[in-house]
Amino acid sequence: MEDIIKSFHIDWKLMIAQLINFGIVVFVVWRFGLQPLIGTMDKRNKEIEKGLADAKRIEEEIKQLAVTKEEIIKEAKKQAENVRQEAEAAAEAQRQETLTRVRIEAAKVLEEEKQKFAVEKERLLHEVRRQAASLIVQATAKVLGKTVTPTLDRKVVEESIQEVVNKQYHNHKK
Repeated sequence: MEDIIKSFHIDWKLMIAQLINFGIVVFVVWRFGLQPLIGTMDKRNKEIEKGLADAKRIEEEIKQLAVTKEEIIKEAKKQAENVRQEAEAAAEAQRQETLTRVRIEAAKVLEEEKQKFAVEKERLLHEVRRQAASLIVQATAKVLGKTVTPTLDRKVVEESIQEVVNKQYHNHKK
């Protein structure tokens, strides 16, 4: 073995010195180069993983917000439809109430006018009867040539008035 060592010109002292130098270089590279680099890389990996986790969480929150937004919109539409239906129902009720009041008022006015008409009709009939009675008394006096007694006058007048009213009534029905 020594022959081999001599033939390759290997110096044990030099070899040990190189091994110590290599160990020092490995230690320095490890201590001051690789450890900070590995620490920085670990720190970056953690930040990247945290960023990805945050991005996933934010994406899920956005999806949840979209779902919530849709639910809120649906609920708002439902409430708007309910409000619209309630407003339509209230408007219809108001319209019906107004229509009922107008009908009642119209019926009341019509009844008042009917009563006024009936009173006026009675007044006119009374006036016509009075005038007819006067005319009949005058005609009877001319025909008979003298004035008849008040009892006979009244009886003749009432019969004549009744006859005129009946004729008018029958003519009016036709």
